Amino acid sequence: AILPFSDEPLRTALSASAMPRLREFDAQDLASTSWSCAKLLFSHEPLLTSISSAAIPRIEQFAPQALGNTAWACSTRQFLDEPLGDAISPES
Repeated sequence: AILPFSDEPLRTALSASAMPRLREFDAQDLASTSWSCAKLLFSHEPLLTSISSAAIPRIEQFAPQALGNTAWACSTRQFLDEPLGDAISPES
């Protein structure tokens, strides 16, 4: 689905609300959140950095599809996070 309008204040508010809770997300939640950002063409570097920080310690819990979705999302948004890429590589 493509959002027919872009409400940056809303997206920023949603990101700010999600960031403190990311440590509570499971692997699928983190993958889905990063995928959603990419699908909506939303680049919010603080959110993507927070997702990366939350994902790295539990990367072994990611299913193969979640790993692929997370890698795709980062690539699509041109978000280069070397530690996350290093964590994903041996798992794939």
